[in-house]
Amino acid sequence: WDKTGGGFAAGDIGEVHTITGKESPGVACSYDAFFNVAHGIKGYWAPVLITHEMVNLFTGQIVSGGWPRDWWADDRSPFPYVTSVEIELGLWPQVGVDHLEEGASDPQIQMFLHLKDQYGWQMFRRAFQMAIGDGIQWDRFGGNPSALRTNYVAAYLEMGAGESLKSMMDGPVPNYDHSVVAQIIAARKRWQAHRPGNEAYKAAGDAYLSGKYADVK
Repeated sequence: WDKTGGGFAAGDIGEVHTITGKESPGVACSYDAFFNVAHGIKGYWAPVLITHEMVNLFTGQIVSGGWPRDWWADDRSPFPYVTSVEIELGLWPQVGVDHLEEGASDPQIQMFLHLKDQYGWQMFRRAFQMAIGDGIQWDRFGGNPSALRTNYVAAYLEMGAGESLKSMMDGPVPNYDHSVVAQIIAARKRWQAHRPGNEAYKAAGDAYLSGKYADVK
């Protein structure tokens, strides 16, 4: 990327699209990340940016776009941060160690680290598999950010963990409401029992939540 100091992931990169002539998802990393020095390491930012944006590309393309921007990725990016550190520790350990230390005081990063340590990556794999299987698209649930979207995502994480995550998520996650999460999970169970289609699932969820989020369309 010919700009300095950053990177991005996108479902369609314009510079690539002009060459391929079709939708071209991918990641970009600023050229100066490969030679700038940070933490005494030349090129420190290249693996940090590339691994971070690879995570965003995966979750956005394979699972769903529209993850909550105030506690998952974008304005605040604790999940790709924690995941990228794990990759860096395997590829370039000193980068991973230094990168991990940068987030030591961030409560959202610490929350994801605790989730990973307690439940393993299998928790996220199960949550992603259920979201894909259900045909979930986060952009259907409220604005971004919104309480409704946050609690839908939290519900799938809780189902991936197999138990309540209230003790970890209550506080670090804006607008988290365990009672709403429980209602969303109950709506999914009703849908699973009948499996008439995703629209019926969303209608059931809307019925549960209409009192609390009546203003959300």
